[in-house]
Amino acid sequence: MPDAEYAHIAGTVLRDDQGHYLMVQEKQPLVYGLWNIPAGHQDPGETEQEAAVREAYEETGLVVELLDSAPIHTEDSEEKGNKYFAFLGKIIGGELEVQTNEILNAEWLTFPTIKQLYKDGKIRSPWIMTSIQKVEDAYIRH
Repeated sequence: MPDAEYAHIAGTVLRDDQGHYLMVQEKQPLVYGLWNIPAGHQDPGETEQEAAVREAYEETGLVVELLDSAPIHTEDSEEKGNKYFAFLGKIIGGELEVQTNEILNAEWLTFPTIKQLYKDGKIRSPWIMTSIQKVEDAYIRH
């Protein structure tokens, strides 16, 4: 259940066997063209995990399963009044089809491409990069 002082945002990091990450390109005016993981606001009565799964489906048409109930990254943003939760997930169904009222595009991008987009200011928020970096670090260690 969300804290009263924070809006909770939950997202899913999806990585394929070739090391590509599913990224969505935002259509909303304030963040138009910026890249994000499938993510969005937690609804009342919904857990962060449920929000992450729902948002992935709504934005991409993909059914995902979280690999762990614990987030791979959490971050508070006092300036924006949000609390962010990123979960590692895998695709278990559906077909990639973007929600055109909120999303411009969805692409599987390499980690070096995402890092360059981040350097160029084209990733929506630093928590996205931190979350993907944590997943990348986990794969490099194994």
